[in-house]
Amino acid sequence: MGVRILHDSNSNQAVLYCSTSDWAFGPVFQESGDHDAQERAEAFCRWLDTAPNWSAYDKECGGMLAGRFKDARELTQGGLSAAYSDWLRQEDRQYQRERLDELTKYGMDDLEPEERAEVAALQAVLTSPIDPRD
Repeated sequence: MGVRILHDSNSNQAVLYCSTSDWAFGPVFQESGDHDAQERAEAFCRWLDTAPNWSAYDKECGGMLAGRFKDARELTQGGLSAAYSDWLRQEDRQYQRERLDELTKYGMDDLEPEERAEVAALQAVLTSPIDPRD
């Protein structure tokens, strides 16, 4: 029981839903770039669990839901909207961080030259500041 992702047969659109109440909530995720809607909804949930501004998002009364993960169901509609907006601003960087983690999971020694170049490029992008207009 918890937050699940409901998507169409082609993963062009996806929504979050509560498997306890069978109630959908939050934004409609659309496919974008190299990521289908289901992947984007999953990425949002991963990011939400580590969201640096979690304490600033408006939450429903009653405290935390059971579990060790931050749960989208805890947020008010306004809180979820604010979290989604924050996630959208950093979405590309999240995918870049995850790709960098994937490449360097076992160190740099066994990487091919193209992979080493990709690591260097990702590190350069990820150390530059995010433009607040993004």
